[in-house]
Amino acid sequence: AEAMRVKMELFWKMKDTVKHALVGSSHVEDGINPLLITSGTALNMGHPGNDMDASIYIAENYFMNHAPRLKAIVISLDLGLWQYTTEFTEMLFNAYPGYVYDANHKFWADGIPSNFISVLENSYPASAAAQDTYIPSYGFVYNFAGTWKPTLIESDSLWASNNTALIKWNLNRLRLFLKTAQDKSLAVIGVIFPESPDYRNTGSFGRYG
Repeated sequence: AEAMRVKMELFWKMKDTVKHALVGSSHVEDGINPLLITSGTALNMGHPGNDMDASIYIAENYFMNHAPRLKAIVISLDLGLWQYTTEFTEMLFNAYPGYVYDANHKFWADGIPSNFISVLENSYPASAAAQDTYIPSYGFVYNFAGTWKPTLIESDSLWASNNTALIKWNLNRLRLFLKTAQDKSLAVIGVIFPESPDYRNTGSFGRYG
């Protein structure tokens, strides 16, 4: 929540210049450096504790409503996390008053109040450590301690076979999002991030089954 507090302030301050929205899980947060994208300003809104619905929530309600120069949205396709639908969306966006306030005002689609940024800056401040981590890199985390060892498996590898309705729900959510983006002439780039080659010896596609 604190990381997203910093990233949301970045969004509101960068919304008029950002061309590329990066949304998704910690794979996005740790895996795509906006400062290395040379075709326009990019902002990394990836975060741990994520389902695809949460990623699309940010893309549709914030970027699509408030980023006039937006050209493309990059979204992580974390197939293992498709065992969830809206659990993480509800945990984040229904639990913290700022997001609820935005939703109650229809995400300010008609424009933000004139004092919005100053109020935002003075609301529940993030720690200096969080600001130092996310602001200079536009939301990217330099995770130098990352490793593929040990090969983590945190979900039953057969969950998708046992509950195909979850796959269908996420596919439909993605299709609807792609249609919305197409209607707004936005490109969408889906990324399946590399994981340890040791998973081929486990019977699991990746960390989440």
